[in-house]
Amino acid sequence: MRLTVHHLDETNESIYGFLNAGWNAGKDNSAERNKMKRLLHSAIDNGLTDLQKKCLIAYYGGKKQKVIAEEMGLAPSTVSRHIKAAIKRLRNIAQYYS
Repeated sequence: MRLTVHHLDETNESIYGFLNAGWNAGKDNSAERNKMKRLLHSAIDNGLTDLQKKCLIAYYGGKKQKVIAEEMGLAPSTVSRHIKAAIKRLRNIAQYYS
């Protein structure tokens, strides 16, 4: 199963529930969105291992797991485990702070 990257902007935030009730009344939630972006950038930099970062960045850069595995000299299952572990860790961090 391949995950897709969804970038948050004013056109698609309501789909993912990142809006508070005030946004619909004309208020802006850019402060909360920027806080979450900073949090996730920090989590990627400090909360993931080097292999998890490399695999995650390559995967979301559009490379297939087999290609990443060949380039890094790993088994495809190892790349898959690194990606899954990184996503799980980022979700846990995001849920904790949201």
